[in-house]
Amino acid sequence: MIREYALCPLYCAGQDRPLGRLHGERAFTIPKQSCLVLGIREDAGRPQVLSTNRHITQEAEDLLDVEWHAGSQTLTGASEVVGGDDYVLTLQVPKGFEPESVRADQGEVTLSAPADGEVMRVIIRAPENARISWKARFKSVGP
Repeated sequence: MIREYALCPLYCAGQDRPLGRLHGERAFTIPKQSCLVLGIREDAGRPQVLSTNRHITQEAEDLLDVEWHAGSQTLTGASEVVGGDDYVLTLQVPKGFEPESVRADQGEVTLSAPADGEVMRVIIRAPENARISWKARFKSVGP
């Protein structure tokens, strides 16, 4: 449940891009014969999952056991991955944090950090359907 008046990063899953921050209400224009799928999370002030590409319900079907471990600055979780497809976790990485490493217990993992600076994508590819545990470790940077 998001608190009223909370500041929330807003992510458009369908267009695979951040839409800034939501604070209160915001109106959207949606063209005919289209849709808008949004990932809305309360800003945690630390790295967090914004979206996945697996399901329109935004993590309800595929994302499990997500936890932030403050001591090691590590975000961990598990995902139900479809074999042969790229599974994309989109993470918010706020100012003051930088990715250090990303690992999964199976499959191939690549990291994509777009130029906008606050979003990174963890791409997991496995040959068969699997529940894959992953971890993304961060380091503190800057003042």
